[in-house]
Amino acid sequence: MLFFLKKIDFGYLSFKWKVLLIVMLACLVASLASCAMFLSYERYMFRESVRREFANLVDNLAFKTRFAIQQSDQSMLGEL
Repeated sequence: MLFFLKKIDFGYLSFKWKVLLIVMLACLVASLASCAMFLSYERYMFRESVRREFANLVDNLAFKTRFAIQQSDQSMLGEL
């Protein structure tokens, strides 16, 4: 990323502008990092919620199936 900075001559800029550019670059990097962390957190939470929901559905189906088998209820088994 910094290879293009070697080609640009910053010598003509005053110290104030150089500091401003450095601060802006630091803010850009920080905001990109925070966006990346937010997106990865949201992706993790989405996957975790889908996993929990799927596990809940599977547990519910297993409970109903076990109950229907124990009761020998063919109509309930056909419904599942």
